[in-house]
Amino acid sequence: MFVNWPKRMINKYCRVVDKRLMERTLYNCLRESGVPKARGFNISKVKEATLSYVNSMKVGAGIPEYRFSFSSKNPNIYSSAYACITRSLYKDLGSLTEKERREWADYFDSFQSVEDGLFRDPNIMSEIFEKEDWWGARHLAAHLIIAYTVLGSKPKHDFYFLEPFYNPDKVVEWLETRDWKGRADFVGNEVMNHGVLLQYSRDFFQNEPAGYGVKTMMRWLEEHFYKDTGLWGEGPF
Repeated sequence: MFVNWPKRMINKYCRVVDKRLMERTLYNCLRESGVPKARGFNISKVKEATLSYVNSMKVGAGIPEYRFSFSSKNPNIYSSAYACITRSLYKDLGSLTEKERREWADYFDSFQSVEDGLFRDPNIMSEIFEKEDWWGARHLAAHLIIAYTVLGSKPKHDFYFLEPFYNPDKVVEWLETRDWKGRADFVGNEVMNHGVLLQYSRDFFQNEPAGYGVKTMMRWLEEHFYKDTGLWGEGPF
């Protein structure tokens, strides 16, 4: 049937078919799984199932090593951070001894660079790890500070890559040159990652200059959101 169709029409038809297939799949998942689970919601069962899955991702004899999925061959620091945070949300870290907590924090420390304070695990390195903020070096650091905190610890080194942000003029220049129109969702991650790490540096390393960057960032954000939406950046959202 496609023989005499122009390429533009073929692409449009395929998009419609893909959309309908996706909608049908989502509907079936909701009907067969989502609704029954919602009607029979039991937090104890959810906790048990979640922690069982997390535990099934653990590898090796040590405390901190977790893999991403059953098909993953090697553990990685991202999965370890999420396992730690998930267990904390369910108040499941109480069984850890102080030695085990220290072992977990030391595992995170082993990936931290003394030059810039960021964490790099060979098992997850890729061409986008250093340059993206929806995932990657800074995104990972913003999650790890949560894991360190619930373990009662902090990173071995401060986040030295943030030093340019101690200068208020640099912060303003950086914010004003983000792609708020074309990649508002990505920029949101950029600002969040840098902002929370500046706050952490200020509060946990007593880094006063980092606090200047936080104040400048907050002031700029308060002055530049769209009052008709309450959001930063332009739509469609």
